[in-house]
Amino acid sequence: MKRTEQWSRFDAADDLATEADMVAYLQAALEDGDPALLTAAFDDVERARAKLRCQPLYTLEELLAQCDPNAASLGEVDWGPDIGAEITTQSR
Repeated sequence: MKRTEQWSRFDAADDLATEADMVAYLQAALEDGDPALLTAAFDDVERARAKLRCQPLYTLEELLAQCDPNAASLGEVDWGPDIGAEITTQSR
């Protein structure tokens, strides 16, 4: 019988629980000298800090700006050609 391997998702941000962990992680990436690795390490630290603060990585406004810089609300986003879906928003 063929054995199947199971993999789990690894996220370095899950193991960066303190500022000291984050500094050590960034120092190790800096010592490696690879700019792509350092960029990825900064991203990991940013996500770890967001998790520790219990805040989302992006605000709704930031996501809207990435979709359509001219949109002020979800209803104003230009989604391009008709995607066959309708978006409705409610005020809280």
